[in-house]
Amino acid sequence: MQQPYLSCSWGKDSVFLLWCMLRIKPDIPVVYMNSNYAFPETYALRDRLVKEWELNYIELPAAVDYIEIIEEFGLPDVSRKEAQQKRVVDILKKNRANTWSQDNGYDGNFWGIRADESRARRKLIQHKGDLFRSKDGLWRCSPLAHVKIRELWWMIDHYQVPYSTVYDKTLFFPRHQIRNAGWLTTDGAAHGRIAWLKHYYPDKYYLLASKHPDIRSYT
Repeated sequence: MQQPYLSCSWGKDSVFLLWCMLRIKPDIPVVYMNSNYAFPETYALRDRLVKEWELNYIELPAAVDYIEIIEEFGLPDVSRKEAQQKRVVDILKKNRANTWSQDNGYDGNFWGIRADESRARRKLIQHKGDLFRSKDGLWRCSPLAHVKIRELWWMIDHYQVPYSTVYDKTLFFPRHQIRNAGWLTTDGAAHGRIAWLKHYYPDKYYLLASKHPDIRSYT
């Protein structure tokens, strides 16, 4: 890559990768696609690190309002099918980021995906490797591809890398099972995600339940 940027969601993986990358390329553009439905702790960490680390920061609005996505495709792990979920990912992330990259002269990005995050990411890394060129011509580099979750947390703690305090909300799950996805995301509904949301963010839960009463059955 001659003109790369770093994709940052302000979750543990991308913040640790950012911390590493700044030691190699301090001026690397840091790009965040803002859904407007992240947790308050996510935005607090973003605001803090943009200032403290003097980041070359770029924020992109989401391609569409996530509420519209839910209305069309349903809720993940509640009423959304696998094919619909793939389409949602394309709409929210890939298409928007790829178009922006090409329009602004970037030829690829670093991202914090890891093989042990999900079956889909494991298959992607096994098939493509941790550096590959996608069909649209953009390069993808995954420096953390083979880092295990417990190794990641060890490094975060050892080097005292800041992380969102959403991971400290551990009544239902240990921190390595907590996802920093926005409060509208119901992935893992049958495994306690909705109960976790109701306990820690009751206002968000009741707002979501008022529009989608079917999530009440998961608490």
